[in-house]
Amino acid sequence: MCGIAGFIGYSKNYNLSFRLVTQLFAESEIRGIDAAGYWGTEEDAGSIVYHKEPIKSSDFIKKSVWKDLIDGINLNMLLVHARGASTGVGAPRDNRNNHPFTSSCKSIGLVHNGRIPDIEYNALTKRYEVFSRCDSEVLLRIFEAGQHYKQEDCISFLENESEEHICNRLMGLRDIWSYIDKGHMAVAIGERVNDDLRQLFLFRNKHRSLWLVDMRKELGQIFFCSTPEIWSIAFHASGLHKVFKNRIKLVEMPTEELWMLSCSQDNPHVSKIKKYDITTTGRHVWNHEGEQIKIPQRPPVTDILTKLDEQEELIGTKKEKKYKNEGYANRYYGNGYTSNNGYNNSFDEDDYDTLVSNYENLTDGIDKLKDACDDIYKVLEDVIEALKEKQKEGRLTMQELQETHKQIETLELDLEGSIRLIKNYK
Repeated sequence: MCGIAGFIGYSKNYNLSFRLVTQLFAESEIRGIDAAGYWGTEEDAGSIVYHKEPIKSSDFIKKSVWKDLIDGINLNMLLVHARGASTGVGAPRDNRNNHPFTSSCKSIGLVHNGRIPDIEYNALTKRYEVFSRCDSEVLLRIFEAGQHYKQEDCISFLENESEEHICNRLMGLRDIWSYIDKGHMAVAIGERVNDDLRQLFLFRNKHRSLWLVDMRKELGQIFFCSTPEIWSIAFHASGLHKVFKNRIKLVEMPTEELWMLSCSQDNPHVSKIKKYDITTTGRHVWNHEGEQIKIPQRPPVTDILTKLDEQEELIGTKKEKKYKNEGYANRYYGNGYTSNNGYNNSFDEDDYDTLVSNYENLTDGIDKLKDACDDIYKVLEDVIEALKEKQKEGRLTMQELQETHKQIETLELDLEGSIRLIKNYK
């Protein structure tokens, strides 16, 4: 389990924005303490900022590499990640395995909360070259590979889109949803499209939470984080509850939807949110044939402010780098993807009220939670019985048993994170 957070938009008060995102970053470690990192973009033609280390986020924010982000820098997009490493998906001590993951030129950054099962990951890495041993990276490589589609293919599939760049990105996102069938996902992908335009793609499936916070009126930005509890703790810890006393609107990101948020000089405060539906249109066995799709190699388009070398290891000073990725040599079922909703410039009015009603009747809520726990226990018993039955029939493989064990370990980590969150919530 991991914690992700960030923002997009030109800030009306960057000191307050940075104070808030610092607390979001620190509180996100309740979901993971194995590593921490960030990726972001300065306003206009400014630099890209990027760094990660195998330390917890509360220690990370005390380092100069984080504190320097307030020194003469104004970021209009930032992604942060607190990693809780799952078993067998890349040791945090190898910094290549930590988040964020980036394109070779660093113009794209991705953070992911979730787990891609080995059976899917191993199949996908035969098709897509990766640089690390972390399952999350393959999502970025699928996203990047959308550039290989011809424009006419994109336009025929995405009838409401005509801009080639957006079409290619949406095709990459379609492929993520097509290839990841059993994986758990809450994902944020940011891109510095050019010196002016920034784009942020957000999506999740039913297995992972993702919340958006509309601070456009107060700070000119939209924030996101893993849970409303993390937001509440960070908002109060930052002292912003004393500055902004009006109700702040929180929205749970819908499952099976993709939201695209953009900002630029003409659209500094994210006036447009574009939403796309994701629907299943069929299911079939997927087998990759042909050459592996290599990681695109491009030089940086602007200065990169980091303290990492080409192998993502810590170096002593900031420097602009040209990155070269040395990749490792690593579907399953296919689903469809559609786009139709178009622009939606505001959050639904009842979203915040829905959140409040979930917490108003505590006794009823605890009873429902107990019922949900009982259901989980029954499902786990059914899993054991199904495995025993398959073993008796001689059809159980070691790979199936190991994969089931990893899925249950992931559930255990999630629940342990919930316990830590409850104990620390004030």
